Amino acid sequence: MAEDEPLTRAVVVENLRRWGYRVLIAEDGGQACQALLAHPEIRLLITDWRMPGCGGGELCRMARDLERPRYLHILALTVRSSRGEGLQAIQAGADAFLVKPVDPSELEAQVRVARRILDLDELNAQRIAELDAIDRRVRLDMEAATRVQLSFLPEAILQTSGFRCASIFQSSRHVAGDMFNQMDLGQGKLAGYVLDVSGHGTQAALLSVSIQMLLESLGRTRGCFGGAAPEPGGEVSLDDPAAVLRMLNRRFPVMRQSGQYFTMIYGVLDPAERVFHYARAGHPWPVLVDSRGARLLKGSAGSALGVFSEIRVDSAVLHLAPGDLVVFYSDGLTDARSALNRHEEFATSRLLASLERTRGQGVVAAVADLEQALREFVGDQEPHDDVTVLGMEILGS
Repeated sequence: MAEDEPLTRAVVVENLRRWGYRVLIAEDGGQACQALLAHPEIRLLITDWRMPGCGGGELCRMARDLERPRYLHILALTVRSSRGEGLQAIQAGADAFLVKPVDPSELEAQVRVARRILDLDELNAQRIAELDAIDRRVRLDMEAATRVQLSFLPEAILQTSGFRCASIFQSSRHVAGDMFNQMDLGQGKLAGYVLDVSGHGTQAALLSVSIQMLLESLGRTRGCFGGAAPEPGGEVSLDDPAAVLRMLNRRFPVMRQSGQYFTMIYGVLDPAERVFHYARAGHPWPVLVDSRGARLLKGSAGSALGVFSEIRVDSAVLHLAPGDLVVFYSDGLTDARSALNRHEEFATSRLLASLERTRGQGVVAAVADLEQALREFVGDQEPHDDVTVLGMEILGS
């Protein structure tokens, strides 16, 4: 209570104590400010507007500038003869005003209003603390999930006597709906794929990891799989890209279960025969980099997986020469937005320009240049979609 006039101070203090409040008394704004600094637990300030030295207006402004753990409710006491003092008090930071001489019933009503406001503030603080605790647990869980998902990914650079691979993997959130992998199929053959689940976050990541784990388990057995409702004639081999995509479509009918779908491109490289056989379902066209340059391998659109029981698969066979590259990627790469113009996308033109720039330098240099070009294009902004790139190069004898 800040009041220089003894009678008003006595009336207010007596009633506040009678209603069960503990009151600290100050005779001017300076003493009141010192009390606020010394007692951060104070929740209600009642101040006279006209005091010698530091008046009510200056006290209100100083009180609002203080760093306090909880909200401070301010009630200003003004004189009836000055109609503008109440407005001045509100503008200075007071929550309400009461005209003098103070009527105890009006004072009690104002204090009850202040109590309701402060109780709501306390309740909000408790709820915020609970939400912060939940947020911390969720972030810890998501960080753990990120580590688990990353543990499923292959090394960024992989090389054998017949081929070399390099990759980029950037998640737009803690966990990604994109996934890629390379699998040893035996006899020197390599299977590589990139898949992209619709949506973002945990739901998309769970599906992408489930698909990856299924293919990984099949790869460990050199992968023949009968699966649910196998095609007439028997098993599905991981050497057959189109059959793999159709098998995954049967195994994961996710559109009717969770409203999701996924796109995928899957290929098998046979360095001995210098043949690359791939199949694509709703996924961006791959890029071939050979002696003629970098170009998109355009085909039919194909169907996304997990939506229909029967799908259209775009498949092709490439005959490669040593040093040729095949690049798979997700649409998060070509859809990436410029830091300078949010309406401008990275697009296939920049993808092809980067791969053309490093033609003949090998897949590691090609992927590194592409990653640098993407970084310069998007700047420091967070990616709005996952970005995955898998480049595969056939080596000479």
